[in-house]
Amino acid sequence: MSNESENKEKKSGLKTGLKTIGLHLLLIIGVSMLLLFALSSWLDHYTHHGESVKVPDVIGLVEDEAVRTLKSVGLKPMVIDSVYSESVARGAVIEQLPEGNLPVKLGRNVYLTVNARSIRMIEMIDIMEFSSRQARSRLVEKGFIVDSIHYVANEFDDLVLKTTLAGQDLEDDGMLAGEEFPWHTHVVLHVGSSHLAIEEKNDSIFEGSFFE
Repeated sequence: MSNESENKEKKSGLKTGLKTIGLHLLLIIGVSMLLLFALSSWLDHYTHHGESVKVPDVIGLVEDEAVRTLKSVGLKPMVIDSVYSESVARGAVIEQLPEGNLPVKLGRNVYLTVNARSIRMIEMIDIMEFSSRQARSRLVEKGFIVDSIHYVANEFDDLVLKTTLAGQDLEDDGMLAGEEFPWHTHVVLHVGSSHLAIEEKNDSIFEGSFFE
């Protein structure tokens, strides 16, 4: 009898142990599922899963207004560059990425390129004794606008003698290399002409013989 009762107790203890282990496993599985659900919900909230918004078109708006507009719909504006353009108001947005009216995920970065707030200044370069073609090319590349070429009597053809501001007295001193001027300043190139030099020389000879 004692052996039978011992066997029964062992079986009962084994069943109780298995039940306990089963309950622990179920508890572990349940807690794991809850944690996974909580993590998934948090990630959905953090990444705005499934939520989208149409990007406002902010090109032409000043920077502060563009930033407020983008933030108001849940987007993150980031100014990444500043350029200079005369066709757009100073401080206004010139370019945006993504473009306006495109659907994007809530919280998406919107990259902005803004027009400079101050006038861009450019430095006059040394173009003395350059050909008129070389000088014009270098000035345009720098940001100047060559309005015209004024030919001056000189033994060296097509060499730049000086540069003056458009509208300035042609007899005034030229612009000095290193001086700064606003972007797209209009200038006049003063270029040598041996033909004018010969004509002036002939005129002076003629005038001298006439009065003798």
